Amino acid sequence: MKALPSPPSVATLLSACLLAPPALAQAATAVTVDATARRTIGGVGTLDRARFFGHTETFAAPGDSNLGDLRAMTYAPGELNTVTGRSSTDFDQTLAETIREDPSRPGFIDPDRLRAKLRGSYRDRLQNGTRWEGIRAAPDPLLVQSGRYGTKWPAYVLQPGTGLPRADAYAEFLGIYLEEVVYGPNAYLPMDPSRFHIELVNEPDLHFRDGFTPEDLADYHRDIARAVKARFPQASIGGPGLALTHFEDGGFGRNQQSVRTFLERAGDDTDFFSLHPYERYDTLANGEQVQALFESPGRVAGTIDLIQAEDQRINGRTRQLAFTEYGSFNQAIPGSDGDFGNTPRDELQWQLARDVREKLHVFLDRPDAILNAVPFIAPVDFDDGPGRPTRAAADNVMWERDAAGNYSETILGSMYRSLAPVRGDYVDLVGSTGDLQTAAFRDGNRLYVLLNNLLDGDQAVDLDVLAAGGGVASATIDRVYRSGGRNVFIDDADVSGSLGNLTLSGEEGAVLTLTLTDDVAYARDATTEVFYGRSTVTPLTRSIGRTGDLELVADLGGELLGAGDRATLRVSYGSRDNRPNGPDEGFEVVFNGQRLRVPPGLLGIDDGDHTFQSRLIDVPIELVNDGLNVLDVDFTGNSGFVAATSLTVTRVVSVPEPGTALLLGGVLLLGRRRRRARTR
Repeated sequence: MKALPSPPSVATLLSACLLAPPALAQAATAVTVDATARRTIGGVGTLDRARFFGHTETFAAPGDSNLGDLRAMTYAPGELNTVTGRSSTDFDQTLAETIREDPSRPGFIDPDRLRAKLRGSYRDRLQNGTRWEGIRAAPDPLLVQSGRYGTKWPAYVLQPGTGLPRADAYAEFLGIYLEEVVYGPNAYLPMDPSRFHIELVNEPDLHFRDGFTPEDLADYHRDIARAVKARFPQASIGGPGLALTHFEDGGFGRNQQSVRTFLERAGDDTDFFSLHPYERYDTLANGEQVQALFESPGRVAGTIDLIQAEDQRINGRTRQLAFTEYGSFNQAIPGSDGDFGNTPRDELQWQLARDVREKLHVFLDRPDAILNAVPFIAPVDFDDGPGRPTRAAADNVMWERDAAGNYSETILGSMYRSLAPVRGDYVDLVGSTGDLQTAAFRDGNRLYVLLNNLLDGDQAVDLDVLAAGGGVASATIDRVYRSGGRNVFIDDADVSGSLGNLTLSGEEGAVLTLTLTDDVAYARDATTEVFYGRSTVTPLTRSIGRTGDLELVADLGGELLGAGDRATLRVSYGSRDNRPNGPDEGFEVVFNGQRLRVPPGLLGIDDGDHTFQSRLIDVPIELVNDGLNVLDVDFTGNSGFVAATSLTVTRVVSVPEPGTALLLGGVLLLGRRRRRARTR
């Protein structure tokens, strides 16, 4: 490919209008990537692919198809490059369901029969079976093995009225499993045991009944974790795997029940908190589709802050979050047809791909807080079998089969394919807004820039890349979007000489791969830390719509902040009883005495959600205190709640290594001081 020209003796600035301006001449969004500045976020500096680019369950695609070996293509680095990140069928369906009761201890699984199965068929499954082939082939997999609520457990082991195995019997089962498979002298788990995690239950909040309460659920986790950790203190055990994540419902009553109760009663004993944020689309009787549940990227970001702040307030620490399922799904209400009415199948798949990408970018921004994030997408239909096509309801697949037995790759598979090469270190980036999500990684002389358009229409982006030495030799782009009623995937299009002639379509996801002419050492370190406010779910005083003083402690270690450093405040808020009100009208934040204005109106990051939102506000760096910071959120008379506040501080320091130019025309690109508050 033709190398891009670069001026001699200075760092190269690739300044391109990457995407043609929209029809109304909207100003382009400026994005600046510094490939010479290595970034860490909460101490995490390298992309862990297994945390973010996995898929659900171990059900394997066929090894022989019209497209080739789909099973190998699932995990191959040059294909989709994804591995199972969460499985939920091994404990009950694969192991416990067919094992007899212990004849001498009613209500317990026979330990001898369990050990025999673990040493026989289950060992062969993990070491030789096709379902674990991807895990065996992956360089560093991370797996959450989940228990389930339901009838696959033998009836004799169930706790009456709950559908869950009794805590004592479950703890014993897990102890034997961990000894035989994970930690014992003859263990054979085909992965690093430190990256194996246990989620005790799947979506138990859908099944509270017969007196089984949120308090009982928290105690259930506490008791099992204590029993298992008495034998294996290194085991990672978490939960509760919540299905209902609209924590603002009932004036944040659901937060009180689902989050606070769990953290208060089981927080000292569990290792991670798990939940399943989904959007839901309902098909009406007339065939039309409406969105019934919202899980916007703004809501998900606010939820992360809320749980982390609650954990810090209750337990004095923050544990990682596991999003063991996420995405969106469709529901046909009574009276509508089972094919989801007038919405084409490929559009359903596009909605899922779009909704996954929006949340994925939120997770990529917080690698310190995320244990793993697994979209509910599988290689093929769980009921895939010879002689039948993929079921109408199984649209969450990478490949689907027609009635003739031929497979085709869906836009979901193409989404994974576009992300397959992304790897390396986080590098510093400025430019994410409420309408555009961004991320950047560098692996040697390869730079990967991820862009996700949150707008329905086209969006222009000015992309500035600060490189070193000879600059950028070539550039390609992968694009995932929908146009003219069909899904489109463009793979590795050469944009080396035409960066100014591209358009980022509405809701498009793009991955740019830039090949740098030199693999030089980093010239700067950008260190990002997140600090949480002490108060959670603070009601706005109805008469004046203010929170009063909220305290936030930023432990900066006594180091002074400079002009090249930057800070952003996130305010997450919701309305009372799910009623739209003040958040759409804008608000002000008084931060350490200075008033910062947040303008009204929904952004792309809200995705039409009026009831729980978050805003990022640029804070002048000289306002940030090392230690106590005080803020007051003012909604001017509207009722509701400020769910959580957080302050993100990024400090940039030079690395004393010669030979790397950092200036272009005397201007330090990623150190410009911002005086005006800017929201996104």
